[in-house]
Amino acid sequence: MSKQTATAKTTQITTLTPVLMLALELGEEKWKIGFSSAYGQIPLVRNMTSRHTKSLLSNIAWAPRRLGVGHR
Repeated sequence: MSKQTATAKTTQITTLTPVLMLALELGEEKWKIGFSSAYGQIPLVRNMTSRHTKSLLSNIAWAPRRLGVGHR
């Protein structure tokens, strides 16, 4: 089985409102999730067991609170 890497398209954000940015690295055994609210910011990285959807959703809910993005 050959392994391929997908490349995401670049998106330009033109709003001044902070935006939650999310990046996923999906492996067979572990997933890595990176969160940021601004370009150039060092992302917050969380590691989790692959295919554990409750953990994934929990991390996605945690990130805006941690980064101060969204409604308060």
